[in-house]
Amino acid sequence: MLADSGDDGKMQQFAITVSGKYACLLRLSFSKPITSLYIEIIVQHNRCALPYLSPGENKVVVSAADPRALGANKLVVTYAYCLGVRQVPHEDLCDQGAELARGHKANWSDIPTVVQKVFSASDIPATFDIAIPTQKGKYPVYPRMLFLRREVIAPGQAPMPIPESALPAKAGEGVQLNTLPNPFMIGIAKPPKRVIRPTNTRELPLELSHVVWRDNEQPELPRQSRLPSPNPVRLRAGNA
Repeated sequence: MLADSGDDGKMQQFAITVSGKYACLLRLSFSKPITSLYIEIIVQHNRCALPYLSPGENKVVVSAADPRALGANKLVVTYAYCLGVRQVPHEDLCDQGAELARGHKANWSDIPTVVQKVFSASDIPATFDIAIPTQKGKYPVYPRMLFLRREVIAPGQAPMPIPESALPAKAGEGVQLNTLPNPFMIGIAKPPKRVIRPTNTRELPLELSHVVWRDNEQPELPRQSRLPSPNPVRLRAGNA
């Protein structure tokens, strides 16, 4: 996709032109020599599709369509987030009039935690683990994701800076790797295999238990009456 500039040399409506597109082509033409060029591309994914972190162990998979295209460059993946805890069990939130999505009865640290990994073409595909701990005596909560940065750097180039006060990810004393209860963990793993249970077939006679009439005149019937059943009813117990 190509977007042209106007007569004044400034890009016209470039954001609108590339909105909703997965790729675009930027072509710059100059009538005079230039001494420097800076291009910044900001991409925002749908927040519901971003790979967020959950309390407990997280395994991150890094892949590329063609890792060889990196050449001598490096791929840098950086996670930045703030750890948090919840003060009460999840089952008590409703009784206290609190809401889970509003972050009630929970608080997060102001100091970010950063995990940064650097990969060369020969390292991809790769995996690495990120542990999201919870203080002992507290209850797990999703960390507040600050950013997930993916950048390609040239040989000798340094990655973009991380927050100055950032802490490395670690699970030390006084914390535990608790996970959220169901149904918050639904969808993170394949469903369990179907259990094939044995079946038992029995033949039961058809018995009369309830009779309903349109009017109030009800004939007297014995408490237990049996209807003739030339064909017994067959019940099969087992998997539905």
